Amino acid sequence: MDRGFGRCQVLRKYSTMIKSYPNRTYDRLADPQTGDDVPKALRMRQDALDMDGIAAPGEKLENGMIFINKQSPTETSPRVGGSASEPVAIPYKSAPLTYKYPGEAVVDKVF
Repeated sequence: MDRGFGRCQVLRKYSTMIKSYPNRTYDRLADPQTGDDVPKALRMRQDALDMDGIAAPGEKLENGMIFINKQSPTETSPRVGGSASEPVAIPYKSAPLTYKYPGEAVVDKVF
């Protein structure tokens, strides 16, 4: 027999939009940063990420951990002048989604 008081399970759904912009760029999901040059604090925040930039099912999340490693282009307006077929490298800025609740959570599913 199982007895207890105040048991509760809370499910939260998180999602993000991958937008495309007029200059033919789009938001992207980035791999977690690895290597010796990455600060330890950032590596710890990215511990739950899988190689696709999204937290893997079964991973535990704590306050401040990144669960979607999204990046957005810094330039989103179309370029004036120049050839449209000419490839131009556009820098991306980090826009990760972080877990912001005080308790611990576990990733249930990823769609």
